[in-house]
Amino acid sequence: GEENCMNKKRGILLSLLAAVVFTMLFSMNTFAATRYMSLKAGKVTTDKKSQKGDRSYFKITVPKNGYLTITSYAQQRGRYNSKYGQYIQLCNSKKKLIKNTKVYTSSMDKYVVYYAVKKGTYFVRVDNTYTNADVKIKYTFKAVTEKSGSSKAKAVSISKGRTKTGLLQAGEKNSKIDYYKIKLTKSQVLNITLNTRATGYVYFKMVPASKRVILWNSLTSLYGKDSATWKTTKKIPAGTYYIQVYRSSVTNASGCYSIKWK
Repeated sequence: GEENCMNKKRGILLSLLAAVVFTMLFSMNTFAATRYMSLKAGKVTTDKKSQKGDRSYFKITVPKNGYLTITSYAQQRGRYNSKYGQYIQLCNSKKKLIKNTKVYTSSMDKYVVYYAVKKGTYFVRVDNTYTNADVKIKYTFKAVTEKSGSSKAKAVSISKGRTKTGLLQAGEKNSKIDYYKIKLTKSQVLNITLNTRATGYVYFKMVPASKRVILWNSLTSLYGKDSATWKTTKKIPAGTYYIQVYRSSVTNASGCYSIKWK
């Protein structure tokens, strides 16, 4: 009798386990779907089938080197239409994640994310973490011709009245620095305009070639779609002045920047 009782208990346990496994598999199939959609520049694409736990891959074809401006959010279905930020990540043509590109699209940033990219095919991966919400996404692309120096010795010259534009490529090492230089032939006030379209913080540091020259407030940081003017309070000596452009090691910044010597 005891053996029959044990067998019954074992049978009940196995039935319960089978039910749990079946439910898990069914749930996974129902709520963890993966979908692929192609995007057209400037057009909002909506994944209306998206459920909580689903993953969507949105394909983007980039014709030249430049930067992407991506607007992405989850929008509640029904009468409220509330918008929510979400995590997105850039992938290469094989859908492999590009390092350091995971970003939360925040309402504070108007759900906008920037990625500097090279010519090629990319996928934006979006994981839906909301119940009963559509995933919405739109992108625009701007081509950028970049010429920056990889070291102080290779620093690219900026002429007065001219603008240099650079890219902080998605997936690049945080330690990478772009170098530019300005040559003053006489003592004068230095006035520079800085612009960014970048996710995360971008730093601009002014470094005099001469150790005898000291520049106050030589570091400027910009975030997102931002601009600033860096100007010396008085005339500074003739000579070479370097501008270093680099990311914050915390935010893995990516996007586009420009420097103009006014």
